Amino acid sequence: MNPRSLISLAYIALLALVPLSASAATLVQSRTLVVSEAASENLYLAGSDVTIAAPLGADVVGVGGTFSIQAPVAGDALLAGGTVTVKKPVTGDVRATAGEFYLDAPVGGDLMVIAGTITASSSAKDTHVAGGVVRLSGSGGDVMIYGADV
Repeated sequence: MNPRSLISLAYIALLALVPLSASAATLVQSRTLVVSEAASENLYLAGSDVTIAAPLGADVVGVGGTFSIQAPVAGDALLAGGTVTVKKPVTGDVRATAGEFYLDAPVGGDLMVIAGTITASSSAKDTHVAGGVVRLSGSGGDVMIYGADV
């Protein structure tokens, strides 16, 4: 199975996990969506360009053409997008699928990524990544890498 098929399957799986109704904030925007106020509940986000610019006290599930975490997340992050960037700490797990994935922040839980290009520097407990081009440094536990160019 080629990486593009894996990414497509991961998108479908991600969409199946997003609840139809939730007791949390659900925001959808066809253009740019910026979360600029701190939230203590789970967030479900979708938009063409999504940026988290304020600390989150719980989990985030997001889909966007570009998705960027620029503030700490106290829970898990489940992300999908053309380009996914994580620049601030995530206390829980990070699970993502993307065309391009960039991580330059601590991850308190596990890191699991499927992407065309993966560039990650983190101290995740366990790291499992699959991609065409994989550049990975640092891990606090087991590491599994599947890639054409590692």
